[in-house]
Amino acid sequence: MTDRLTDEAVTFIRENQRQPFFLYFSHYAVHTPLQAKKAMIEKYKSVPKGKRQGNPVYAAMVESVDQSVGRVMEELRALKLHEETLVIFTSDNGGFAGATDHAPLRGNKGSYYEGGIRVPLIMRWPGVAKSGRVNNTPVISMDLYPTCLTAAGLPMHRAQHRDGIDLRPLLKGEKHLSRKALHWHYPHYNSHPSAAPSSVLRKGNWKLIEAFDPQSIELYNLEKDLSETKNLADVEPEKLAELQKELSDWRESVGAEKMESNPDYQN
Repeated sequence: MTDRLTDEAVTFIRENQRQPFFLYFSHYAVHTPLQAKKAMIEKYKSVPKGKRQGNPVYAAMVESVDQSVGRVMEELRALKLHEETLVIFTSDNGGFAGATDHAPLRGNKGSYYEGGIRVPLIMRWPGVAKSGRVNNTPVISMDLYPTCLTAAGLPMHRAQHRDGIDLRPLLKGEKHLSRKALHWHYPHYNSHPSAAPSSVLRKGNWKLIEAFDPQSIELYNLEKDLSETKNLADVEPEKLAELQKELSDWRESVGAEKMESNPDYQN
């Protein structure tokens, strides 16, 4: 499936090479069901267990995606489009629990810990982004839309990206964005064991997780505790109160849905 999707992506690029195009290329990998090429699986099975990142099938799926990205980049170069094309590589969430290791990050896909929400983001923008530059400013997927609008020379659509910020200044070398905090809000249940109904705020190095059911408060300093092992809610009361108010004010300002009781729930 990964190869077939890449075939279609390459064909699309060839067919649209003489005009501006937008290719949104979402692989099914890496995702369940865990399926990969037999030869690749055997390659990673040969790695001693003590040195493995995780499941050999999962590793093989990652390599297939890596090869796919390479094929897309090779096509852009072959058509001499690589110097005028913005390329963004990212993911929507952390890796699958039990299939890969996020250490030193805590959690995995579906979790509000860093292992669930901290993902790769690599951008290649010739003439704007300097090759090899690393910026540690926290950004979020909603920033990609206004960034793409800028790259295409199109006007902003504020109503469509209220939570997004154009990342071009960061790519040009600025150290910070004007945004003060990032927010997540998910007042629902799902089948994932790590996805408790919660609101989350990330401001600077501070991270607040407010779970609704069961109710709990967690406060972490990611600069000192990237693995989120020390809940500082009881020892930093002033910072906790500050961030709780900010998170509450944000929910009010955006009209965030409140969690409601399920009248059909049976204990």
